[in-house]
Amino acid sequence: MQKTYAGRARAKNIKIIGFAQGETSTGVLTGVDAYRKVADELGALLIVDTVASLAAVPLDVDKQRIDICFSGSQKAISAPPGMSPITVSPRCRRSVSQAQDESTKLVFRSDNRYELLGQKTGCIITRHQFH
Repeated sequence: MQKTYAGRARAKNIKIIGFAQGETSTGVLTGVDAYRKVADELGALLIVDTVASLAAVPLDVDKQRIDICFSGSQKAISAPPGMSPITVSPRCRRSVSQAQDESTKLVFRSDNRYELLGQKTGCIITRHQFH
């Protein structure tokens, strides 16, 4: 990332860098490390969409310090559709719990459940983590 882009990005207070690791129709695979570096420079969270790539290519969520990694079961995992594995780093959990914007907040609890609280809409959606 050139210094001019980094400076502009810092001035905009970017909190999240996200990308798709694999693209289904073209087969293009994007490396994680360059995005991790940019996220580190900006102090941003790194979110990786691995719907087309999880189980097809090597990925080390912990070593590559991915803050949120999500996928779908229907592509490379070759399982029935409808399941969405997700992993959330402790850093992301802290960041979310300290968020100042209360309009929509994802709250992670120590019992491995999370709630999506939509203050403006009044909806509460609870999901359980299964193993």
